[in-house]
Amino acid sequence: MICYRGIIKSKVDRTVKGELREIQDESAVRAEFIPLSEKEFIVKCKIVENNVTIFEIQSLASSREQAVRIVENWEKDANLIYPKVLQMINQEKLEKEEKEENGEQTRLC
Repeated sequence: MICYRGIIKSKVDRTVKGELREIQDESAVRAEFIPLSEKEFIVKCKIVENNVTIFEIQSLASSREQAVRIVENWEKDANLIYPKVLQMINQEKLEKEEKEENGEQTRLC
C-alpha cells in the first residue's frame, strides 16, 4: 500500500513555506504614521528582514497629507531611497578616509 499522506503533507509544507516567504518579502518594507496633534505626525519607515529591523528612519510631518505622502513614497520607492540614504550617511566617512590615505588633514568648520 502506498502512503499518500506523507506526499500530500510534503506538498502542503512546500506550498505554505513558499507563500510565507512571499508574505515576508511583501512585508519587508513598512511605514506608518502616528498623530501627535492635529498638525503633527511622526512618520516611521523601515525595512525588516527575517523579523529584524535592518533600517529605520523617522521624521516629523506637518500635516496628515504629508505623512501619507511619505508613507506612500517609502512603500513604493524604499528600494531606491534606502541605498541613497546609506550612501549619503557613509559619504563623509569615506571622503575622510580617502583624504587621510592621501596625507590630507580634515578641517572642522
